[in-house]
Amino acid sequence: MRVYISVLIALSVSLVFYPVSLAEPLGPVMSRKGEVYELKLPATVKKALANFNPRFHPWKATDYAAEVRHGGHQEKLKNRAPFALVVDANGDGKDDLILDGHDHQKSLLIGVVSKGSRYEVLILRESELVDPQTLECQFGGNKQWGFAYYLWLAEKKSPDSPIFRLAWPQQSNAAGELLNDGGTVGYYFKEGRFEAEESPPL
Repeated sequence: MRVYISVLIALSVSLVFYPVSLAEPLGPVMSRKGEVYELKLPATVKKALANFNPRFHPWKATDYAAEVRHGGHQEKLKNRAPFALVVDANGDGKDDLILDGHDHQKSLLIGVVSKGSRYEVLILRESELVDPQTLECQFGGNKQWGFAYYLWLAEKKSPDSPIFRLAWPQQSNAAGELLNDGGTVGYYFKEGRFEAEESPPL
């Protein structure tokens, strides 16, 4: 008999492990109630994450600016959180996982992708570790703190369409003056790996 473990990520809770069911999901499953996100991971995904880096943790919802958590781009989809996407990236019919997080040394955007009966971790983006609460941004002059980008599920119009986009919305001051141009990076899955391609501003 197998027990799976779920991850509860809320506004005030970073990471909590607890048994919830005897039936293990085939892939990652996201659920949401208000601003509480629950990410249920099967043993194969947990093993892949542990083998990759046992120090890896996803960011908390509160690590993102309020515009990201509440803005129009953050649709209330059950397979999306500010820090995660559940999507079939490689097209094999099994859900994969995109996670935005860190390992206490650097910031990491990773994909946990099915490969036969197991999962493997691929690094999509690696950058200097920062404290998100020190990152100031402005939307209509409203000062906020946190990451000012979205994990945005892309509309699959063709096999050549991106799986998702990392999107930076335009920022502006109280006078409506633009503070940046915004922009997106599209992520594609080709020949067993992710490829990034910058796109025009939003």
